[in-house]
Amino acid sequence: MRGVVLIAFVVGCNGAPAKTDATAPEVGVVRDGGDEAAAPESVDFVVQGCPKWVEGACQAEAPLKLTFAVVSAGLTGEADWDFGDNETARGRVVSHVYDKPGSYDVGVTLVGRDGTVGEQKRALVEVVAAAPGAACARDEGCISQRCVCSGVCPAPLASGLCLAECSQTTCPDQSLCVDLARGGAASSSAPWRTKVCMPSCQSDLDCKRPGFSCRLAPLSAGAGWRKVCLPPFPRFVGAPCRDNDGKPDDSACLGGRCLDLGAGGYCSAPCDSGACPDGTRCAKVTGLAETTCLLRCGPGLCAGDAHLACELPLATGYWGFSIVGPADPANTTYCAAKRCSSNNACGLGGRCDLAAGGFCRLE
Repeated sequence: MRGVVLIAFVVGCNGAPAKTDATAPEVGVVRDGGDEAAAPESVDFVVQGCPKWVEGACQAEAPLKLTFAVVSAGLTGEADWDFGDNETARGRVVSHVYDKPGSYDVGVTLVGRDGTVGEQKRALVEVVAAAPGAACARDEGCISQRCVCSGVCPAPLASGLCLAECSQTTCPDQSLCVDLARGGAASSSAPWRTKVCMPSCQSDLDCKRPGFSCRLAPLSAGAGWRKVCLPPFPRFVGAPCRDNDGKPDDSACLGGRCLDLGAGGYCSAPCDSGACPDGTRCAKVTGLAETTCLLRCGPGLCAGDAHLACELPLATGYWGFSIVGPADPANTTYCAAKRCSSNNACGLGGRCDLAAGGFCRLE
């Protein structure tokens, strides 16, 4: 009959069970104490959060955060971990940060019926020194041997910055020497204000560090502007730059110049000794001694500030301007002080400065 299991006993001549094959597996064998035999004990573990595996090893720049989880059979207790860098932890699921370059063995042990049961994987983690511009926790984690900003600078630099000061010829491949000192000298809260190597890029997709984007920045030695991966500060031409007291703050701008223009200020850059970045033009503003970069208008640009507008070049009045160099196509406009004839044109908190030629400015 199907579904019925028959159990046969072979009885010897003296009435005792006959001996069976000693090599047969003992599955569900009942011991003298009446308990079923425990299953074999074993332990393994898996690694989560690895950005790249190379020949069985997790390989990445420092700092590298990984999560380790026990996979065991017959073992239910807590696990003891050895991460290979003189750091340990306890738990079935643990996380660990490797902040120094090196090759690390990782091991885990649990207590079983007959002692400890463990698993060790040699050279499982390979941490390499981070390139300029990467996050860091200590100097040893950087190729440049210098980690700044950790816990001091605003996000995203609060997680550290591998800093490599440079001239145009000393940056490693796929990075450029940019001048971040235009807005002021380096300080304890802004150690990045110097000539520093940063990763080059073509789009935001090339910037792997969270919070960084592909932006134009001035190269050292007045060599123009190129795209590199940067945090959201300092700001590009046309961005607001007033401080908390409403005063122009040059340090907020990549070009090192904040014009007293618009409700929020106007990031610019001198262009006497170097070209303006793409999307901007060098202009002579009537009321300023030096030429300065103005943002060329386009969809969505020069919006959100009632004191600014897309204006045609007209060199009259204090904020009047003319373009220096080859002319753009006719009717090209630039983000500049809004021309006005009454206060009504200047929005909340603004007035029309007729004495200066009829331009909106902050009250």
